[in-house]
Amino acid sequence: MSSLGPKSTLGERLRYRFDNVMGRGAPALIGLLGLATIAFVALYAFMVKTTGILPDDLQDKNFIELGWYALMRAMDAGTLGGDSGRWVFLVANLTLTTFGIFVVSSLIGVINAGIEDRLTALRKGRSRVVESEHSLI
Repeated sequence: MSSLGPKSTLGERLRYRFDNVMGRGAPALIGLLGLATIAFVALYAFMVKTTGILPDDLQDKNFIELGWYALMRAMDAGTLGGDSGRWVFLVANLTLTTFGIFVVSSLIGVINAGIEDRLTALRKGRSRVVESEHSLI
């Protein structure tokens, strides 16, 4: 039985679990972004390898090398410039790069929010003082 009750749908349960993970803070969000990146990179490598849409210079790459190629393309949008090959391969690269831009910008936002939360906590002045023989004003 689910904590949401017996009449909750699968979608509601998944949404509830996702919300719980999101509520755990920046480390959990970074972990989710990492898992999403690994899944998308693996999917890209599998798709381009099995469909045979790779250009000649990438034909001899194995799955791990294609995964590395995809990861570097996802993390650096500037690698899109010198592409060649069939249009379907170019569209796959564009999709991967767009996903990478989304992940990197989300990661920057998560890190920024984490730093802001920490600075806010420090400004409240509730940190433990480990000095002695001083005066507080």
